Amino acid sequence: MDELEVGPITARVLVARDWREPAAVKRFLRPRLSDLPLPKKLCDAERAARRIADAVADGEPIAVHGDYDADGVTAAALLVEFLGAMGGSAAAYIPSRFEHGYGFAAESARELAARGCKLLLTVDCGVNDHEAVRAANELGMEVIITDHHEIAGGLPPALAVVNPHRPECGFHEERLAGVGVAFFVAAAVRQELERRGSSAAAEYDLKNLLDLTALGTVADIVPLVGVNRILVYHGLALIDEDRRPGLAALKKVAGVTGRATGGDIGFRLAPRINAAGRLGDAGVGVRLLLTGDAHEAGQIARQLHEENAKRQAIEGAIFAEAQRMIAKITRRERLQTIVLAHPEWHPGVIGIVASRLVDVFHRPTILIAAGEEVGRGSGRSIPDFNLYEAINACAEHLEGFGGHAQAAGIQIRSDKIVDFAKAFDQYARRRLKADDLAPKQRIDAVCGIDDIDERLVRELSRLAPFGFGNSEPVLAARDVRVLAKQIVGTDHLKLRLPWGRSAIAVIAYGRADACEKIGSRIDLAFCPEFNNFGGVEHIQLRARDVVIPEEDRPD
Repeated sequence: MDELEVGPITARVLVARDWREPAAVKRFLRPRLSDLPLPKKLCDAERAARRIADAVADGEPIAVHGDYDADGVTAAALLVEFLGAMGGSAAAYIPSRFEHGYGFAAESARELAARGCKLLLTVDCGVNDHEAVRAANELGMEVIITDHHEIAGGLPPALAVVNPHRPECGFHEERLAGVGVAFFVAAAVRQELERRGSSAAAEYDLKNLLDLTALGTVADIVPLVGVNRILVYHGLALIDEDRRPGLAALKKVAGVTGRATGGDIGFRLAPRINAAGRLGDAGVGVRLLLTGDAHEAGQIARQLHEENAKRQAIEGAIFAEAQRMIAKITRRERLQTIVLAHPEWHPGVIGIVASRLVDVFHRPTILIAAGEEVGRGSGRSIPDFNLYEAINACAEHLEGFGGHAQAAGIQIRSDKIVDFAKAFDQYARRRLKADDLAPKQRIDAVCGIDDIDERLVRELSRLAPFGFGNSEPVLAARDVRVLAKQIVGTDHLKLRLPWGRSAIAVIAYGRADACEKIGSRIDLAFCPEFNNFGGVEHIQLRARDVVIPEEDRPD
Protein backbone atom coordinates (compact mmCIF):
# COMPACT_ATOMS: atom_id res chain seq x y z
CA MET A 1 0.00 0.00 0.00
CA ASP A 2 2.76 2.45 0.93
CA GLU A 3 4.98 1.67 -2.06
CA LEU A 4 2.21 1.83 -4.67
CA GLU A 5 -0.03 4.37 -2.91
CA VAL A 6 -3.11 2.16 -3.22
CA GLY A 7 -5.87 1.27 -0.79
CA PRO A 8 -6.12 -2.01 1.15
CA ILE A 9 -8.61 -3.71 -1.17
CA THR A 10 -6.50 -3.05 -4.27
CA ALA A 11 -3.44 -4.34 -2.40
CA ARG A 12 -5.31 -7.53 -1.45
CA VAL A 13 -6.40 -8.04 -5.06
CA LEU A 14 -2.80 -7.76 -6.28
CA VAL A 15 -1.45 -10.14 -3.65
CA ALA A 16 -4.25 -12.63 -4.40
CA ARG A 17 -2.94 -12.67 -7.98
CA ASP A 18 0.63 -13.31 -6.78
CA TRP A 19 1.76 -9.75 -7.47
CA ARG A 20 3.81 -9.32 -4.30
CA GLU A 21 6.89 -7.34 -5.35
CA PRO A 22 6.16 -3.59 -5.71
CA ALA A 23 8.69 -3.16 -8.53
CA ALA A 24 7.06 -5.95 -10.56
CA VAL A 25 3.61 -4.52 -9.88
CA LYS A 26 4.73 -1.12 -11.14
CA ARG A 27 5.85 -2.70 -14.40
CA PHE A 28 2.52 -4.52 -14.63
CA LEU A 29 0.45 -1.40 -14.03
CA ARG A 30 2.45 0.70 -16.51
CA PRO A 31 3.54 -1.66 -19.30
CA ARG A 32 6.44 -0.24 -21.30
CA LEU A 33 7.30 -1.02 -24.91
CA SER A 34 10.96 -0.88 -23.89
CA ASP A 35 10.33 -4.05 -21.84
CA LEU A 36 9.49 -6.09 -24.95
CA PRO A 37 12.06 -8.85 -25.62
CA LEU A 38 14.37 -8.62 -28.61
CA PRO A 39 13.01 -10.35 -31.74
CA LYS A 40 16.22 -12.39 -32.08
CA LYS A 41 15.08 -14.41 -29.05
CA LEU A 42 12.29 -15.81 -31.23
CA CYS A 43 13.70 -18.96 -32.77
CA ASP A 44 14.34 -18.69 -36.56
CA ALA A 45 13.20 -15.03 -36.62
CA GLU A 46 16.60 -13.81 -37.81
CA ARG A 47 16.80 -16.48 -40.52
CA ALA A 48 13.32 -15.54 -41.71
CA ALA A 49 14.21 -11.84 -41.58
CA ARG A 50 17.25 -12.29 -43.84
CA ARG A 51 15.22 -14.09 -46.52
CA ILE A 52 12.36 -11.60 -46.34
CA ALA A 53 14.82 -8.68 -46.50
CA ASP A 54 16.35 -10.21 -49.66
CA ALA A 55 12.87 -10.37 -51.21
CA VAL A 56 12.15 -6.74 -50.30
CA ALA A 57 15.47 -5.58 -51.75
CA ASP A 58 14.94 -7.52 -55.00
CA GLY A 59 11.28 -6.55 -55.46
CA GLU A 60 10.31 -10.20 -55.23
CA PRO A 61 6.57 -10.80 -54.73
CA ILE A 62 5.70 -12.23 -51.31
CA ALA A 63 2.50 -14.12 -50.51
CA VAL A 64 1.26 -13.88 -46.92
CA HIS A 65 -0.98 -16.88 -46.19
CA GLY A 66 -3.30 -16.04 -43.31
CA ASP A 67 -6.11 -17.85 -41.59
CA TYR A 68 -9.83 -17.09 -41.63
CA ASP A 69 -10.24 -15.95 -38.02
CA ALA A 70 -9.50 -12.52 -36.54
CA ASP A 71 -6.01 -13.56 -35.43
CA GLY A 72 -5.07 -14.80 -38.90
CA VAL A 73 -6.67 -11.83 -40.64
CA THR A 74 -4.92 -9.24 -38.46
CA ALA A 75 -1.59 -11.07 -38.76
CA ALA A 76 -1.85 -11.13 -42.57
CA ALA A 77 -2.85 -7.46 -42.70
CA LEU A 78 0.03 -6.55 -40.37
CA LEU A 79 2.73 -8.16 -42.52
CA VAL A 80 1.27 -6.90 -45.80
CA GLU A 81 1.14 -3.34 -44.46
CA PHE A 82 4.61 -3.51 -42.93
CA LEU A 83 6.30 -5.06 -45.97
CA GLY A 84 4.64 -2.47 -48.20
CA ALA A 85 6.01 0.30 -45.98
CA MET A 86 9.48 -1.26 -46.34
CA GLY A 87 9.17 -1.03 -50.14
CA GLY A 88 8.32 -4.68 -50.61
CA SER A 89 5.59 -6.30 -52.71
CA ALA A 90 3.33 -8.39 -50.50
CA ALA A 91 -0.23 -9.66 -50.96
CA ALA A 92 -2.50 -11.47 -48.53
CA TYR A 93 -3.98 -14.87 -49.29
CA ILE A 94 -6.77 -16.02 -47.00
CA PRO A 95 -8.05 -19.56 -47.67
CA SER A 96 -11.69 -20.55 -47.57
CA ARG A 97 -12.83 -22.34 -44.44
CA PHE A 98 -15.16 -24.42 -46.61
CA GLU A 99 -12.91 -25.22 -49.59
CA HIS A 100 -9.49 -25.56 -47.95
CA GLY A 101 -10.30 -26.60 -44.39
CA TYR A 102 -8.09 -25.94 -41.40
CA GLY A 103 -4.60 -24.39 -41.76
CA PHE A 104 -2.26 -24.36 -44.76
CA ALA A 105 -3.46 -26.83 -47.40
CA ALA A 106 -1.64 -28.38 -50.36
CA GLU A 107 -4.39 -27.02 -52.59
CA SER A 108 -3.49 -23.50 -51.45
CA ALA A 109 0.17 -24.17 -52.26
CA ARG A 110 -0.75 -25.22 -55.79
CA GLU A 111 -2.96 -22.16 -56.25
CA LEU A 112 -0.21 -19.80 -55.11
CA ALA A 113 2.38 -21.55 -57.27
CA ALA A 114 0.12 -21.04 -60.29
CA ARG A 115 0.19 -17.30 -59.52
CA GLY A 116 3.99 -17.34 -59.70
CA CYS A 117 4.67 -17.23 -55.96
CA LYS A 118 8.26 -18.03 -54.97
CA LEU A 119 8.27 -16.90 -51.32
CA LEU A 120 5.40 -17.78 -49.02
CA LEU A 121 4.94 -16.61 -45.44
CA THR A 122 2.30 -18.28 -43.31
CA VAL A 123 0.77 -16.52 -40.32
CA ASP A 124 -1.31 -18.22 -37.62
CA CYS A 125 -0.97 -21.58 -39.38
CA GLY A 126 1.41 -24.03 -41.01
CA VAL A 127 3.45 -25.57 -38.21
CA ASN A 128 1.70 -28.94 -38.52
CA ASP A 129 0.96 -28.80 -42.26
CA HIS A 130 3.84 -30.96 -43.48
CA GLU A 131 2.11 -32.12 -46.67
CA ALA A 132 1.35 -28.57 -47.79
CA VAL A 133 4.91 -27.39 -47.09
CA ARG A 134 6.35 -30.33 -49.05
CA ALA A 135 3.97 -29.57 -51.92
CA ALA A 136 5.07 -25.94 -51.91
CA ASN A 137 8.73 -26.95 -51.96
CA GLU A 138 8.15 -29.31 -54.89
CA LEU A 139 6.47 -26.46 -56.75
CA GLY A 140 9.55 -24.26 -56.33
CA MET A 141 8.41 -22.14 -53.39
CA GLU A 142 10.35 -21.31 -50.27
CA VAL A 143 8.17 -21.33 -47.17
CA ILE A 144 8.57 -19.41 -43.93
CA ILE A 145 6.21 -20.59 -41.19
CA THR A 146 5.10 -18.13 -38.54
CA ASP A 147 2.63 -19.76 -36.18
CA HIS A 148 1.70 -20.11 -32.51
CA HIS A 149 -0.18 -23.39 -32.44
CA GLU A 150 0.98 -26.46 -30.53
CA ILE A 151 3.52 -28.54 -32.46
CA ALA A 152 2.47 -32.14 -33.12
CA GLY A 153 5.63 -34.12 -33.79
CA GLY A 154 8.53 -32.74 -35.85
CA LEU A 155 8.80 -29.47 -37.76
CA PRO A 156 7.73 -29.16 -41.41
CA PRO A 157 10.47 -28.84 -44.08
CA ALA A 158 10.29 -25.04 -44.27
CA LEU A 159 13.11 -22.54 -44.70
CA ALA A 160 12.28 -21.17 -41.24
CA VAL A 161 9.76 -22.12 -38.57
CA VAL A 162 9.00 -19.25 -36.20
CA ASN A 163 6.90 -20.57 -33.33
CA PRO A 164 7.24 -19.83 -29.59
CA HIS A 165 6.23 -23.42 -28.80
CA ARG A 166 9.60 -24.69 -29.99
CA PRO A 167 11.25 -25.88 -26.76
CA GLU A 168 14.52 -24.10 -27.57
CA CYS A 169 12.77 -20.79 -28.31
CA GLY A 170 13.49 -17.77 -26.11
CA PHE A 171 9.77 -16.95 -26.25
CA HIS A 172 8.75 -20.42 -25.04
CA GLU A 173 7.01 -19.05 -21.94
CA GLU A 174 5.16 -16.35 -23.88
CA ARG A 175 1.84 -17.58 -25.24
CA LEU A 176 1.69 -15.21 -28.19
CA ALA A 177 -1.17 -15.07 -30.65
CA GLY A 178 -0.41 -15.54 -34.33
CA VAL A 179 -0.46 -11.78 -34.81
CA GLY A 180 2.00 -11.41 -31.92
CA VAL A 181 4.45 -13.73 -33.70
CA ALA A 182 3.94 -11.71 -36.90
CA PHE A 183 4.69 -8.49 -35.02
CA PHE A 184 8.05 -9.81 -33.80
CA VAL A 185 8.89 -11.14 -37.28
CA ALA A 186 8.22 -7.62 -38.60
CA ALA A 187 10.53 -6.27 -35.88
CA ALA A 188 13.26 -8.71 -36.96
CA VAL A 189 12.85 -7.73 -40.63
CA ARG A 190 12.98 -4.02 -39.79
CA GLN A 191 16.17 -4.59 -37.81
CA GLU A 192 17.74 -6.53 -40.68
CA LEU A 193 16.77 -3.90 -43.27
CA GLU A 194 18.05 -1.11 -41.05
CA ARG A 195 21.36 -2.97 -40.72
CA ARG A 196 21.52 -3.02 -44.52
CA GLY A 197 21.05 0.74 -44.67
CA SER A 198 17.32 1.02 -45.48
CA SER A 199 16.02 4.51 -44.75
CA ALA A 200 12.43 3.23 -44.80
CA ALA A 201 13.26 0.80 -42.02
CA ALA A 202 15.16 3.40 -40.01
CA GLU A 203 12.21 5.80 -40.10
CA TYR A 204 9.44 3.26 -39.52
CA ASP A 205 7.78 3.10 -36.08
CA LEU A 206 6.62 -0.43 -35.27
CA LYS A 207 4.12 1.11 -32.86
CA ASN A 208 1.95 1.74 -35.95
CA LEU A 209 1.19 -2.00 -36.01
CA LEU A 210 0.03 -2.33 -32.42
CA ASP A 211 -3.68 -1.70 -33.12
CA LEU A 212 -3.74 -4.78 -35.34
CA THR A 213 -1.66 -6.70 -32.82
CA ALA A 214 -4.03 -5.87 -29.97
CA LEU A 215 -7.09 -6.78 -32.03
CA GLY A 216 -5.81 -10.23 -32.99
CA THR A 217 -4.28 -10.97 -29.58
CA VAL A 218 -7.48 -10.34 -27.62
CA ALA A 219 -9.59 -12.10 -30.27
CA ASP A 220 -7.52 -15.28 -30.01
CA ILE A 221 -8.00 -15.52 -26.22
CA VAL A 222 -4.34 -15.80 -25.24
CA PRO A 223 -3.30 -14.73 -21.72
CA LEU A 224 -3.13 -10.95 -21.33
CA VAL A 225 0.02 -11.01 -19.22
CA GLY A 226 3.70 -10.52 -19.98
CA VAL A 227 4.43 -9.58 -23.58
CA ASN A 228 0.78 -9.85 -24.60
CA ARG A 229 -0.22 -7.30 -21.95
CA ILE A 230 2.34 -4.79 -23.24
CA LEU A 231 1.18 -5.23 -26.83
CA VAL A 232 -2.52 -4.93 -26.01
CA TYR A 233 -2.11 -2.05 -23.54
CA HIS A 234 -0.44 0.14 -26.16
CA GLY A 235 -2.52 -1.24 -29.02
CA LEU A 236 -5.78 -0.19 -27.36
CA ALA A 237 -4.43 3.36 -27.03
CA LEU A 238 -3.75 3.35 -30.77
CA ILE A 239 -7.25 2.05 -31.54
CA ASP A 240 -8.63 5.01 -29.57
CA GLU A 241 -6.85 7.40 -31.95
CA ASP A 242 -8.89 6.16 -34.96
CA ARG A 243 -5.89 6.38 -37.29
CA ARG A 244 -7.02 3.34 -39.26
CA PRO A 245 -10.22 4.03 -41.29
CA GLY A 246 -11.28 0.37 -41.19
CA LEU A 247 -11.14 0.09 -37.42
CA ALA A 248 -12.83 3.48 -36.98
CA ALA A 249 -15.69 2.33 -39.23
CA LEU A 250 -15.92 -1.01 -37.45
CA LYS A 251 -16.12 0.73 -34.07
CA LYS A 252 -18.96 2.87 -35.39
CA VAL A 253 -21.14 -0.01 -36.62
CA ALA A 254 -20.35 -2.03 -33.48
CA GLY A 255 -21.37 0.82 -31.17
CA VAL A 256 -17.94 1.18 -29.53
CA THR A 257 -17.72 4.64 -27.99
CA GLY A 258 -15.28 6.13 -25.53
CA ARG A 259 -12.04 4.34 -24.74
CA ALA A 260 -11.82 0.88 -26.30
CA THR A 261 -11.45 -2.07 -23.94
CA GLY A 262 -10.52 -5.71 -24.25
CA GLY A 263 -14.24 -6.47 -23.94
CA ASP A 264 -14.99 -4.23 -26.92
CA ILE A 265 -12.55 -6.24 -29.01
CA GLY A 266 -13.73 -9.63 -27.78
CA PHE A 267 -17.48 -9.02 -28.00
CA ARG A 268 -17.93 -6.31 -30.63
CA LEU A 269 -15.03 -5.84 -33.04
CA ALA A 270 -13.55 -9.33 -33.42
CA PRO A 271 -16.92 -11.10 -33.97
CA ARG A 272 -17.59 -8.86 -36.96
CA ILE A 273 -14.20 -9.61 -38.49
CA ASN A 274 -14.71 -13.31 -37.77
CA ALA A 275 -18.16 -13.23 -39.36
CA ALA A 276 -16.68 -12.87 -42.85
CA GLY A 277 -14.57 -16.01 -42.47
CA ARG A 278 -17.36 -17.95 -40.77
CA LEU A 279 -19.90 -17.37 -43.50
CA GLY A 280 -17.94 -16.36 -46.59
CA ASP A 281 -14.70 -14.62 -47.59
CA ALA A 282 -12.34 -13.71 -44.72
CA GLY A 283 -10.30 -11.63 -47.17
CA VAL A 284 -12.92 -8.92 -46.71
CA GLY A 285 -11.55 -8.40 -43.20
CA VAL A 286 -8.03 -7.86 -44.56
CA ARG A 287 -9.34 -5.25 -47.01
CA LEU A 288 -11.12 -3.45 -44.19
CA LEU A 289 -7.95 -3.25 -42.09
CA LEU A 290 -5.71 -2.13 -44.95
CA THR A 291 -7.89 0.42 -46.74
CA GLY A 292 -7.02 4.08 -46.40
CA ASP A 293 -10.37 5.18 -47.84
CA ALA A 294 -12.99 6.08 -45.23
CA HIS A 295 -15.88 5.55 -47.65
CA GLU A 296 -14.71 2.06 -48.59
CA ALA A 297 -14.09 1.30 -44.92
CA GLY A 298 -17.66 2.26 -44.07
CA GLN A 299 -19.07 0.01 -46.81
CA ILE A 300 -17.02 -2.99 -45.70
CA ALA A 301 -17.80 -2.40 -42.03
CA ARG A 302 -21.53 -2.36 -42.76
CA GLN A 303 -21.16 -5.56 -44.79
CA LEU A 304 -19.41 -7.26 -41.87
CA HIS A 305 -22.07 -5.97 -39.48
CA GLU A 306 -24.76 -7.58 -41.63
CA GLU A 307 -22.78 -10.82 -41.88
CA ASN A 308 -22.46 -10.84 -38.10
CA ALA A 309 -26.24 -10.50 -37.70
CA LYS A 310 -26.70 -13.53 -39.99
CA ARG A 311 -24.10 -15.40 -37.96
CA GLN A 312 -25.98 -14.64 -34.73
CA ALA A 313 -29.23 -16.01 -36.16
CA ILE A 314 -27.54 -19.22 -37.34
CA GLU A 315 -25.74 -19.54 -34.00
CA GLY A 316 -29.01 -19.23 -32.07
CA ALA A 317 -30.65 -22.00 -34.09
CA ILE A 318 -27.68 -24.37 -33.62
CA PHE A 319 -27.50 -23.60 -29.90
CA ALA A 320 -31.18 -24.45 -29.45
CA GLU A 321 -30.82 -27.68 -31.44
CA ALA A 322 -27.72 -28.70 -29.47
CA GLN A 323 -29.55 -28.18 -26.18
CA ARG A 324 -32.42 -30.37 -27.42
CA MET A 325 -29.94 -33.10 -28.36
CA ILE A 326 -28.27 -32.93 -24.94
CA ALA A 327 -31.66 -33.17 -23.22
CA LYS A 328 -32.28 -36.48 -25.01
CA ILE A 329 -29.02 -38.06 -23.85
CA THR A 330 -29.79 -40.60 -21.12
CA ARG A 331 -27.74 -40.40 -17.92
CA ARG A 332 -26.10 -37.26 -19.31
CA GLU A 333 -25.01 -36.26 -15.81
CA ARG A 334 -22.33 -38.96 -16.07
CA LEU A 335 -20.80 -37.58 -19.27
CA GLN A 336 -17.46 -35.86 -18.79
CA THR A 337 -17.63 -34.31 -22.27
CA ILE A 338 -20.11 -33.24 -24.92
CA VAL A 339 -19.60 -34.34 -28.54
CA LEU A 340 -22.49 -33.65 -30.93
CA ALA A 341 -22.80 -33.85 -34.70
CA HIS A 342 -25.41 -32.71 -37.21
CA PRO A 343 -25.32 -32.67 -41.02
CA GLU A 344 -27.04 -29.27 -41.28
CA TRP A 345 -24.85 -27.34 -38.87
CA HIS A 346 -22.78 -24.51 -40.30
CA PRO A 347 -19.05 -25.27 -39.83
CA GLY A 348 -18.22 -21.59 -39.43
CA VAL A 349 -20.43 -21.07 -36.39
CA ILE A 350 -20.15 -24.26 -34.33
CA GLY A 351 -17.10 -23.01 -32.41
CA ILE A 352 -19.07 -20.12 -30.92
CA VAL A 353 -21.92 -22.47 -30.01
CA ALA A 354 -19.45 -24.88 -28.38
CA SER A 355 -18.23 -22.00 -26.23
CA ARG A 356 -21.79 -21.18 -25.15
CA LEU A 357 -22.44 -24.83 -24.26
CA VAL A 358 -19.28 -24.89 -22.12
CA ASP A 359 -20.67 -21.87 -20.25
CA VAL A 360 -23.96 -23.70 -19.62
CA PHE A 361 -22.80 -27.27 -18.91
CA HIS A 362 -19.13 -26.76 -17.92
CA ARG A 363 -17.93 -29.72 -19.96
CA PRO A 364 -15.28 -29.88 -22.71
CA THR A 365 -17.42 -29.63 -25.85
CA ILE A 366 -16.90 -30.47 -29.52
CA LEU A 367 -19.54 -29.81 -32.17
CA ILE A 368 -19.21 -31.37 -35.62
CA ALA A 369 -20.72 -30.23 -38.89
CA ALA A 370 -21.01 -33.74 -40.31
CA GLY A 371 -20.50 -34.10 -44.05
CA GLU A 372 -21.41 -37.07 -46.21
CA GLU A 373 -17.88 -38.41 -45.77
CA VAL A 374 -15.73 -35.95 -43.78
CA GLY A 375 -17.02 -33.46 -41.24
CA ARG A 376 -15.41 -30.48 -39.54
CA GLY A 377 -15.58 -29.96 -35.81
CA SER A 378 -14.75 -27.18 -33.41
CA GLY A 379 -14.15 -27.54 -29.68
CA ARG A 380 -13.87 -25.42 -26.55
CA SER A 381 -12.74 -26.46 -23.10
CA ILE A 382 -12.87 -25.71 -19.38
CA PRO A 383 -9.85 -24.26 -17.51
CA ASP A 384 -8.68 -27.60 -16.05
CA PHE A 385 -8.69 -29.58 -19.30
CA ASN A 386 -6.15 -29.29 -22.15
CA LEU A 387 -8.29 -29.80 -25.23
CA TYR A 388 -5.39 -30.07 -27.67
CA GLU A 389 -3.74 -32.86 -25.67
CA ALA A 390 -7.06 -34.69 -25.38
CA ILE A 391 -7.70 -34.55 -29.12
CA ASN A 392 -4.12 -35.60 -29.83
CA ALA A 393 -4.68 -38.67 -27.63
CA CYS A 394 -7.66 -39.59 -29.85
CA ALA A 395 -5.93 -38.77 -33.14
CA GLU A 396 -6.34 -42.30 -34.52
CA HIS A 397 -10.01 -41.49 -35.15
CA LEU A 398 -9.33 -38.19 -36.97
CA GLU A 399 -8.30 -37.02 -40.42
CA GLY A 400 -6.64 -33.91 -39.00
CA PHE A 401 -6.66 -31.48 -36.08
CA GLY A 402 -4.99 -28.41 -34.61
CA GLY A 403 -5.41 -25.74 -31.99
CA HIS A 404 -4.68 -24.81 -28.37
CA ALA A 405 -5.37 -25.94 -24.82
CA GLN A 406 -8.75 -24.17 -24.77
CA ALA A 407 -9.85 -24.22 -28.43
CA ALA A 408 -9.26 -26.63 -31.30
CA GLY A 409 -10.55 -27.80 -34.66
CA ILE A 410 -10.83 -31.30 -36.10
CA GLN A 411 -11.55 -33.08 -39.37
CA ILE A 412 -13.24 -36.44 -39.01
CA ARG A 413 -14.89 -39.09 -41.15
CA SER A 414 -18.59 -39.37 -40.37
CA ASP A 415 -18.31 -43.07 -39.62
CA LYS A 416 -15.67 -42.34 -36.96
CA ILE A 417 -17.64 -39.81 -34.92
CA VAL A 418 -19.09 -42.29 -32.43
CA ASP A 419 -15.71 -43.97 -31.82
CA PHE A 420 -14.07 -40.58 -31.36
CA ALA A 421 -16.76 -39.42 -28.91
CA LYS A 422 -16.24 -42.55 -26.77
CA ALA A 423 -12.45 -42.23 -26.80
CA PHE A 424 -12.64 -38.52 -26.01
CA ASP A 425 -14.94 -39.09 -23.03
CA GLN A 426 -12.80 -41.96 -21.74
CA TYR A 427 -9.72 -39.74 -21.90
CA ALA A 428 -11.58 -37.04 -19.94
CA ARG A 429 -12.63 -39.56 -17.28
CA ARG A 430 -8.96 -40.34 -16.64
CA ARG A 431 -8.01 -36.67 -16.37
CA LEU A 432 -10.94 -34.84 -14.76
CA LYS A 433 -12.11 -34.88 -11.16
CA ALA A 434 -15.68 -34.10 -10.10
CA ASP A 435 -14.52 -30.74 -8.77
CA ASP A 436 -13.09 -29.81 -12.19
CA LEU A 437 -16.59 -30.00 -13.68
CA ALA A 438 -18.10 -27.54 -11.20
CA PRO A 439 -18.10 -23.93 -12.41
CA LYS A 440 -16.11 -21.66 -10.11
CA GLN A 441 -16.27 -17.96 -9.43
CA ARG A 442 -12.90 -16.59 -8.35
CA ILE A 443 -13.08 -13.92 -5.66
CA ASP A 444 -10.12 -11.53 -5.47
CA ALA A 445 -11.08 -9.92 -2.17
CA VAL A 446 -13.93 -9.80 0.36
CA CYS A 447 -15.07 -6.35 1.45
CA GLY A 448 -18.06 -4.39 2.65
CA ILE A 449 -20.36 -2.42 0.36
CA ASP A 450 -19.33 0.74 2.21
CA ASP A 451 -15.72 0.11 1.15
CA ILE A 452 -16.63 0.83 -2.46
CA ASP A 453 -15.67 4.35 -3.54
CA GLU A 454 -14.38 6.26 -6.56
CA ARG A 455 -10.73 5.74 -5.62
CA LEU A 456 -11.13 1.95 -5.50
CA VAL A 457 -12.89 1.79 -8.88
CA ARG A 458 -10.12 3.86 -10.48
CA GLU A 459 -7.38 1.79 -8.86
CA LEU A 460 -8.85 -1.51 -10.04
CA SER A 461 -9.28 -0.13 -13.57
CA ARG A 462 -5.49 0.23 -13.75
CA LEU A 463 -5.24 -3.56 -13.95
CA ALA A 464 -6.84 -3.41 -17.41
CA PRO A 465 -6.80 -4.54 -20.18
CA PHE A 466 -8.84 -7.47 -18.93
CA GLY A 467 -9.28 -10.78 -20.66
CA PHE A 468 -8.10 -14.37 -20.53
CA GLY A 469 -5.29 -14.70 -18.00
CA ASN A 470 -6.00 -11.28 -16.49
CA SER A 471 -9.67 -11.31 -15.59
CA GLU A 472 -11.51 -8.32 -14.22
CA PRO A 473 -11.19 -8.18 -10.41
CA VAL A 474 -14.19 -9.65 -8.61
CA LEU A 475 -15.05 -8.57 -5.06
CA ALA A 476 -17.49 -10.20 -2.67
CA ALA A 477 -19.69 -8.90 0.14
CA ARG A 478 -21.48 -11.23 2.54
CA ASP A 479 -24.85 -10.94 4.24
CA VAL A 480 -25.88 -7.73 2.46
CA ARG A 481 -29.31 -6.23 3.10
CA VAL A 482 -31.53 -5.73 0.01
CA LEU A 483 -33.51 -2.48 -0.02
CA ALA A 484 -35.32 -2.99 -3.32
CA LYS A 485 -35.46 -5.28 -6.35
CA GLN A 486 -36.96 -5.01 -9.83
CA ILE A 487 -36.75 -6.45 -13.32
CA VAL A 488 -35.38 -4.06 -15.93
CA GLY A 489 -35.28 -4.52 -19.68
CA THR A 490 -36.27 -7.98 -20.83
CA ASP A 491 -34.38 -10.23 -18.42
CA HIS A 492 -32.12 -8.18 -16.16
CA LEU A 493 -32.31 -7.82 -12.37
CA LYS A 494 -31.67 -4.54 -10.56
CA LEU A 495 -31.13 -4.32 -6.80
CA ARG A 496 -30.54 -1.46 -4.40
CA LEU A 497 -28.26 -1.99 -1.40
CA PRO A 498 -27.40 0.24 1.58
CA TRP A 499 -24.26 2.34 0.88
CA GLY A 500 -23.30 4.67 3.68
CA ARG A 501 -26.16 7.10 4.08
CA SER A 502 -27.36 6.39 0.57
CA ALA A 503 -27.92 3.35 -1.67
CA ILE A 504 -26.01 1.78 -4.53
CA ALA A 505 -27.42 0.00 -7.59
CA VAL A 506 -26.57 -3.56 -8.57
CA ILE A 507 -27.25 -4.77 -12.11
CA ALA A 508 -27.37 -8.52 -12.72
CA TYR A 509 -27.59 -9.10 -16.47
CA GLY A 510 -29.75 -12.02 -17.53
CA ARG A 511 -30.80 -12.85 -13.96
CA ALA A 512 -34.43 -11.72 -13.92
CA ASP A 513 -35.31 -15.30 -12.94
CA ALA A 514 -33.79 -14.70 -9.50
CA CYS A 515 -36.02 -11.75 -8.65
CA GLU A 516 -38.77 -13.73 -6.90
CA LYS A 517 -36.26 -15.86 -4.99
CA ILE A 518 -34.42 -12.95 -3.40
CA GLY A 519 -35.46 -12.02 0.12
CA SER A 520 -34.02 -9.45 2.48
CA ARG A 521 -30.34 -10.53 2.41
CA ILE A 522 -27.83 -11.90 -0.12
CA ASP A 523 -24.17 -12.74 -0.63
CA LEU A 524 -22.88 -10.91 -3.69
CA ALA A 525 -19.90 -11.30 -6.03
CA PHE A 526 -19.48 -8.19 -8.14
CA CYS A 527 -17.31 -5.85 -10.22
CA PRO A 528 -17.53 -2.16 -9.24
CA GLU A 529 -17.67 0.18 -12.23
CA PHE A 530 -18.60 3.64 -13.41
CA ASN A 531 -21.91 4.04 -15.23
CA ASN A 532 -22.27 7.15 -17.39
CA PHE A 533 -25.98 6.82 -18.06
CA GLY A 534 -27.55 10.18 -18.84
CA GLY A 535 -24.15 11.85 -18.97
CA VAL A 536 -23.69 11.63 -15.19
CA GLU A 537 -20.93 9.37 -13.87
CA HIS A 538 -21.85 7.25 -10.88
CA ILE A 539 -20.71 3.97 -9.34
CA GLN A 540 -22.70 0.79 -9.78
CA LEU A 541 -22.00 -2.87 -9.02
CA ARG A 542 -22.18 -5.40 -11.85
CA ALA A 543 -23.16 -8.74 -10.32
CA ARG A 544 -21.10 -11.80 -11.16
CA ASP A 545 -23.02 -14.10 -8.84
CA VAL A 546 -25.83 -13.80 -6.32
CA VAL A 547 -26.22 -16.31 -3.48
CA ILE A 548 -29.49 -16.35 -1.59
CA PRO A 549 -29.26 -17.86 1.92
CA GLU A 550 -31.75 -20.70 2.28
CA GLU A 551 -33.31 -19.20 5.43
CA ASP A 552 -33.75 -15.83 3.74
CA ARG A 553 -35.61 -16.92 0.62
CA PRO A 554 -39.25 -15.83 0.29
CA ASP A 555 -41.84 -18.52 1.01
